[in-house]
Amino acid sequence: MVPAIGGDLLAFSVVEEGMTVALRAQGADYQGGIVLGATEAAEMQTFFWTGFDWTAVAATRLPYLAAALLLVGLASVPFERFDPARARARSPLISRFVRERLSQIWQPGDRGETAVMSPVTPDQLTPVTAAAAPLRLFTALVTAELKLLLKGRAFFWYAGAVGLILACLLAPLETTQRWLLPLAWLWPLLLWSEMGVRERRYRVDQLLFSAPAPLWRQLPAAWAAGVVMAVVLGSGALLRFLAVPELLIGFVAGALFIPSLALFLGVMGGTERPLQIVLLVFWYLGPLNGLAFFDITGATHAALAQGVPWLYLALTPILFGLSLLIRWRQMS
Repeated sequence: MVPAIGGDLLAFSVVEEGMTVALRAQGADYQGGIVLGATEAAEMQTFFWTGFDWTAVAATRLPYLAAALLLVGLASVPFERFDPARARARSPLISRFVRERLSQIWQPGDRGETAVMSPVTPDQLTPVTAAAAPLRLFTALVTAELKLLLKGRAFFWYAGAVGLILACLLAPLETTQRWLLPLAWLWPLLLWSEMGVRERRYRVDQLLFSAPAPLWRQLPAAWAAGVVMAVVLGSGALLRFLAVPELLIGFVAGALFIPSLALFLGVMGGTERPLQIVLLVFWYLGPLNGLAFFDITGATHAALAQGVPWLYLALTPILFGLSLLIRWRQMS
């Protein structure tokens, strides 16, 4: 069903009113409402409708059009259009601000002093220890990758994540399966889209590639961090699904496939935008509109009946293997 606000914004309310008049004139028991997308077990019927006055609809859309143009105009002011030159244009102002703050911290008496290097004695050196156990080292890498994913996130993001976890725990099971779990895994979209991209964006890829075992250690650690985030954000639904084992396959498929897709698109494209577009399309066509093929998590009963989550679970190792292959080509 189209919400009241969205229906007015998209002029669906005008369409609904015209259909209501036509259906009731033909003796149909129509109570209103429009469904966008597919429905389950719906009995399709046809009716005669001559349409409505488009000019009246266009006149009511003008305020929305003006508001949209105003928002786009305001957003274009700070937008740098992915051009580093535009960012450097403001750097003198930023540099002057930094220099002023440093001058306040730096005492005048310290400006003429020269640093003196004191000799280093052997007891001041840190002894070289043996390498950590492989599992312990990999766990440390996963923790570091998870910290990088969460670094700099606002309090609002954490509050939203906690709210979605609690909502999955407290809402009816059908609501959690159909709406809340896909929404919980849409929440970290911007974080997942950085997987495989961060090292190239900050130009540390060559430094990273020269580290020990970057292909078999660092890249799996980045993938594992994405999986950990999926499990944590979906933990509320996971606890509910433990009582209904047939729903667990959708959870496992989503928790493994989405980070694999993020890593593959990030390594291949070197930018965050492909995942942001693809995952939004999957969410819109799958859980929102009920198209089973795009339902990664088995949010609908049709997707579970057709075994769609098993398909995405089978694609997970393929995407991960392609990510390793692409990164190997980049390193060589």
